[in-house]
Amino acid sequence: DIPGRMSLLQAIATAKGLDDIANPRSVVVFRTVEGRRRAGVADLAAIRSGRSADPQIYAGDVIVVGSSRAKSWLRNVIGVTPLFNLLLL
Repeated sequence: DIPGRMSLLQAIATAKGLDDIANPRSVVVFRTVEGRRRAGVADLAAIRSGRSADPQIYAGDVIVVGSSRAKSWLRNVIGVTPLFNLLLL
């Protein structure tokens, strides 16, 4: 639930941030406007650096954060390869 005005960065923070395989450059906000589903793509890195505006989030919006294939692959390799786990200690 949105307690009032909230930006995309605030919404992400309220959701406890991004996980370790999230791609902050690939965030999609879905919104229904006049009965039509719309989508907007945001780059959290650009928002954080001030290169892009931090969009307003409204009740009913759905935020989807893409995942990084490289980070996902690495996490999977580390998770199934005990030798890597030992080397990372």
